[in-house]
Amino acid sequence: MTDTFRFGNVNGPVVAGTGNVVASGDQYIAGGDLSVGNTAGGDAGVAEAIAALRQELARLRLTADERQSAEEHLDAVARTSDKREAADHLGAFVSVLKQANAVASAGSGLVEAVAKIAKWVGPLAAGVLALL
Repeated sequence: MTDTFRFGNVNGPVVAGTGNVVASGDQYIAGGDLSVGNTAGGDAGVAEAIAALRQELARLRLTADERQSAEEHLDAVARTSDKREAADHLGAFVSVLKQANAVASAGSGLVEAVAKIAKWVGPLAAGVLALL
C-alpha cells in the first residue's frame, strides 16, 4: 500500500516521510554544512578540496584577521555557482596566505587542493596557480 498526498501548488523543498528532500534546482541547507546544485561546494571533488584547505588553515600561523579573511574567501568559493566569482575568491584566498608568508609552510596539500578547485573553475583560475 502506498500513500498518496496532494499538496496543491507547493513552493520550495518538501521533505518526504523518508527524510528525502523532494525538490529541484539549487538549494542551500542552513548552517553551511551542505550545498546542493551547481555551486562549487556542490561538486564532491571541490567540496573535498575546500575541506582540505580548511584543515591546512587550522595548521597555519595566521593572525585572526588573516584567518577570518581566508575563511570568508573559502566560504564564498563554496557558495558560488559563478566560476568568475569562484576564481576571484580563490585568488584572494591564496593572496591572503601569500601575504602572510604562509604558503611555503603549508606544503603540497595546499597546492593540490587549490589546483583541484582551479580545475573546476577552468581557465578563469589560471592566474591563481601562478600565485603559488
